[in-house]
Amino acid sequence: MPALSELDDFDLCLKKPDAVYCIVDLELLEDDTPLYQFIKNFSSLTYKNYQHSKLHRGVCGSQHCGLNTTHADAGESTSEALRNCLNSSIHQGYGLQVDNLSVRYCKTQDDYIPPDVLDYVVGVLLLALLLVNLGCSAYYFLWPVEKEKANKFMLAFCVQTNWKALKHGGSAEGGIFKCFQALRFYTMVMILGLHSMIFIGYGYTANPEFIENSYDDFFKALLFNARVIVQIFFVMGGFLMAYKMLVYAESHPFTLKTVPMALVNRWLRLMPAVLVVMGLAMTWVPHMGSGPMWDAVVKRERDMCRMNWWQLVILSPNLFPFEHLCLPQACARKLGWLSPWSLDCLLLPQGTAEEMGSKRVNAHETPFPGFNSDRWWNCPNGLGSSPS
Repeated sequence: MPALSELDDFDLCLKKPDAVYCIVDLELLEDDTPLYQFIKNFSSLTYKNYQHSKLHRGVCGSQHCGLNTTHADAGESTSEALRNCLNSSIHQGYGLQVDNLSVRYCKTQDDYIPPDVLDYVVGVLLLALLLVNLGCSAYYFLWPVEKEKANKFMLAFCVQTNWKALKHGGSAEGGIFKCFQALRFYTMVMILGLHSMIFIGYGYTANPEFIENSYDDFFKALLFNARVIVQIFFVMGGFLMAYKMLVYAESHPFTLKTVPMALVNRWLRLMPAVLVVMGLAMTWVPHMGSGPMWDAVVKRERDMCRMNWWQLVILSPNLFPFEHLCLPQACARKLGWLSPWSLDCLLLPQGTAEEMGSKRVNAHETPFPGFNSDRWWNCPNGLGSSPS
């Protein structure tokens, strides 16, 4: 079969000033030849095999197809020239023909996107944040003060105190939730393995047979589908958030205001890191490299983030089509918003532990202060079912 994807050397091609490098997708013409029928049958196993009748090429057009810088616009003339060129080589090598061809983009030596206003604005903000961190860290290092007497806002930007919090923030034994340590470890191992496979989906692979045969291996297939393991993070996060709110309800009134405030608190904790990563992705990261697939992956992510940044700000990007996502690796966020609303059925509104103390007959009737069994049975969508 023809190679599923082939890329000419990008850097070597663009050393010449009049060189043109194009990324194209082409589809083979269906016919009755034995080879095409084999490709058709082989590709019909869509759950494990690539579509081998659809090929991908990175072509140094100036070297192999007679293109020049006038073809850099990837227009009809470029498409026709590349179609004739690739049709000739594929027909000569395999007896197959190209049915249609589309040009994603073409690159030349002079391609350059200058920084715009947004790039400079984000750059200034990130530089200011870096200077604040360095300044606070230097001040704390040169004039150390006790934590109780220090300015808490300054300590928030201090590298030393944040490192101590990260290093000593939890008990080595794990407390009552020590089982979570094992879940976190194994989940992170699977997540790292999963992210190593992302490049297969984003770019081209020189050895598709390895990927296709891997689905017959249980452990490799498990790795390919490891994104399901992400649900463990949601379960742990939702459980811990629910536990924290139940503890809070023992000494504070649990009202309609409590749930929105909990969500706002979580949003404020997540948003700084999200904004920094998103800001870099939509501004300076595209300027940091180049390559045959750079525009298809990095520049596309830049365009998606500039267009759909608000989806990530509301932390619910997976409610929208995947092909339009900004930072697809951050797509699963909305489940974290559900646990507080579920608790509304249990705790709203019952008052503090002192107010509930006179109503508690024994520990078995009320598992925690504020629990309302009548509201539990009335929760919608199967959170509870009537004992009768």
